[in-house]
Amino acid sequence: MKFDFLKRICCPPEYLAMSSAGIEIGNKFIRFVEFGNEGGRTILSNFGEVSLGQDTVKDGQILNRDALVQALKVVKEKISSDFVRVSIPEEGTYIFNTVIPRLNKNEIRSALEFKLEENVPLKVDEAVFEYEIVNGKEDGNDDMFLGVSVISRQMINNYLEVFELADLKIVSFELESKMAAKAIVPSNYNVTVLVVDIKRDSTILSVVIGGRVRFSSVVSVGESSMISCLKRINKDNSVSDKIPLSFLDLNDNLGVEAFDSLLNIYSILKDEIEKFNTYWLTQTANTETSRSDKPRKIVFCGRSAALPGFLNHISQSLGIETILANVWVNAIDTDKFLPTLGFVDSLDYATAIGLAMPCKE
Repeated sequence: MKFDFLKRICCPPEYLAMSSAGIEIGNKFIRFVEFGNEGGRTILSNFGEVSLGQDTVKDGQILNRDALVQALKVVKEKISSDFVRVSIPEEGTYIFNTVIPRLNKNEIRSALEFKLEENVPLKVDEAVFEYEIVNGKEDGNDDMFLGVSVISRQMINNYLEVFELADLKIVSFELESKMAAKAIVPSNYNVTVLVVDIKRDSTILSVVIGGRVRFSSVVSVGESSMISCLKRINKDNSVSDKIPLSFLDLNDNLGVEAFDSLLNIYSILKDEIEKFNTYWLTQTANTETSRSDKPRKIVFCGRSAALPGFLNHISQSLGIETILANVWVNAIDTDKFLPTLGFVDSLDYATAIGLAMPCKE
């Protein structure tokens, strides 16, 4: 597969997107989702995860190519399509906003090349980028406010190589934060939302306005920190690589000692969310839209967000409404079709669901 295929990180035609699986690669798991059609309605037709061995992938960097290829071959056996849309881990991507004068459509990309090195630690020839017009129109009369997404060219090439070896055909590469937002922020919700996606070893924070990710950051605290706390409390080995579902049934089954142990992690994440929110508000304080940029809601995904007391701690500390995500809100009418993937476990699949959804842009 030639790199020319990825001159643009673009939306594929809808007929191809509908037949492609969404694949998210993390530090410990590869997750996949496929949608189908039954009687004219969208259904969840396939989902699952394949474990990755230690030191196979770390924060988007491929450490053991052969092990990753073998895991992808297992995924290939489980999905119905050879065409896939793949998320690039947030640690290997950058998002920035910029304003440029009115230009013709075919001039915009050249103008943005001059902005790249001012905003990301990559040279132009080391980067692949795409943009969205947030305000203003191509060939219009006003300045254009653009959201720019940037991925390392070397990372793209590394992922292309392993997918080729696994005989899977990549339709597009996407950013984790964008795909999670695509899945969980209602399409008709136009106010500012903070999305908090708790991964295995990190947490992705992103500002979403009108369905578009305007700013994102990664903090190095994730589910593994919570698992370590619970392992110290539960000496019976009931906690292994995953937090038991019995701890995540939205009832307080933890006990006082476990809750007190987790409270430190809750507070660390609360502080990171607060710093992120403060930075965002500082950056937009002098804009005409500063009032609408203030987050009205925090939406959490990642199954560890269902730990008892966590959302209350965040909400009470920050004074912002805090909820668990509905990962099906834009994909499936759950009044007509109820997915077999349970609610708590579905919180881990937001990125893969967004990848598997057809592109409507």
